[in-house]
Amino acid sequence: MDKKIKTLMVASESDKIAKIGGLADVVYSLSRELVNKGTDVAVIIPYYGAIDKKEESSDNIVFFKNFSNSFGGKEWKIKLYYKTVDNVRFYLVQNDFFFGGEYGKVYIDSEKLKNGPFEDDSKRFAFFSKVVLDLLNEDKDFKDFNVIHCHDWHTSTLILNLKLNKRYKGISKKKKVLYTIHNLDYQGLRPFHDQNKSGLYSTFKTWFPDLYEDIKNDKEVLDKILDKKTKTPCVNLMRCAINYADVVNTVSPTYMYEIMKPDDKKRNFIGGRNLEKDLIDVFNRGALYGVLNGCDYKTHDPNLLDPPYNRTIYNWQDIKSAGKIKFIKNFKKIVEETIDDKNENPDLKNYQVIKKKLKNLKDTDLWLDKPLILSVTRVVDQKVKILLEDYEDETVIDKILKKDIVFFVIGNGNLEEKLEFINKYDNCFYFRAFNKKLADRLYSVCDLFLMPSDFEPCGISQMIAMAYGTIPIVNKIGGLNDTVSDMINGFAYGGTNRESAKFNLVTLIDKILYLYKNKEFWRDMQNNALSTRFEWSKSADKYINLYDRTLNS
Repeated sequence: MDKKIKTLMVASESDKIAKIGGLADVVYSLSRELVNKGTDVAVIIPYYGAIDKKEESSDNIVFFKNFSNSFGGKEWKIKLYYKTVDNVRFYLVQNDFFFGGEYGKVYIDSEKLKNGPFEDDSKRFAFFSKVVLDLLNEDKDFKDFNVIHCHDWHTSTLILNLKLNKRYKGISKKKKVLYTIHNLDYQGLRPFHDQNKSGLYSTFKTWFPDLYEDIKNDKEVLDKILDKKTKTPCVNLMRCAINYADVVNTVSPTYMYEIMKPDDKKRNFIGGRNLEKDLIDVFNRGALYGVLNGCDYKTHDPNLLDPPYNRTIYNWQDIKSAGKIKFIKNFKKIVEETIDDKNENPDLKNYQVIKKKLKNLKDTDLWLDKPLILSVTRVVDQKVKILLEDYEDETVIDKILKKDIVFFVIGNGNLEEKLEFINKYDNCFYFRAFNKKLADRLYSVCDLFLMPSDFEPCGISQMIAMAYGTIPIVNKIGGLNDTVSDMINGFAYGGTNRESAKFNLVTLIDKILYLYKNKEFWRDMQNNALSTRFEWSKSADKYINLYDRTLNS
């Protein structure tokens, strides 16, 4: 390596402080592993008001400094805080206007506030990105960072300003950017100019008036940052980052190749989401890579269970089976205690539905010989749409639930009300909230994990399932294709069109029910799943190489 790498990770969330999804897992686990390998890395995220409501998140956060920053033609007072977790340095940017009050959550549902798509989060993260860039430009504690590792569209305006804003000309050549795409589906579109009904700081022009004036007539720049489909000019924040980062990576090799191809609904294929040409350009200049995420086996460890098991124990499957039996026999008590714990599960939207189902539940011993299937998911199009689609004379999920299985679903999202109907089945429990305690318990006692994503940049849930010897059922796309081998450590389906995909998923469940009766085969599958490892150490080595490529690009 020509220069010593000093990396600042810039992200919207991180586990141990503010976690919503898989992005948080990656930021935390990767940073921890990089530090363990001796890499100089720190993380910076917003200080959301919600952080103070969780004791473990807010514990040991200390004040670092006050400063001010200009954004949208106004000076803003900011407090910077500091916390160390597992030897990783975390910086937290606090401003009550952007990250407090009704903006105190990690992500804001603009539809509920009757605002436009991305309207609230785009200005919050544009502000955050501007603050971070000015710290890199002006603050002595940040001046030595030379690789800026930006995650997803939330950080894209940092990249754009670094590369195009004359204010940062002095550092634009010294600080290089690696941009990681976690999900291409969320692109952060906002109006480029002011609109008649624009809210406060809701357009690119209102965020960065000076940069806007510099580039508003620059066709070369506009061709790289504006969305190609909108009627009125809109900045596409994902596109900005892809075209102006020094190096770009996705979170699995297969996903990298998929997003260089156009979407094709007839073939049931989701690819580049209209950004495939930009991604091909990045690939052709040797700057696009795919690095598979790892799994946090310190957290997801069957050795921590009671009783514990691992792959070195002879017939460990018997211990897992005993855990399943214990769970089934105590199902009512376990679930009631979990959902009644308001600290653990404050937002269970169908609490009364679950309570009624538990009251009416008959002998759960009938479940003992049936496979338990789990799905822990965001209830959105990407993850569950196929289950809600018609197949023959009913939905796909209706077909599945009429089979000899027991199905548990944990998660929320914009399709949760549409999915609620599955609670009419006695062999199904759908919990409309993410409950970590219950999810962790079910990962270890269930036989199968269903993940029927239409596209999947990487996926962490199938890795967690396998960590407990729970066999995944997946669509063979993206990171699921890179982690699950059909009939070896899991089951995979596909389809050349939508109807064939639905047919293949339903018939795969029938095949699995047949194979489930073959105990020798099943135990081999369980053993293969438990033995499959996706170590963050291996992923971290690849990121270190990417940092070197980025710095020397």
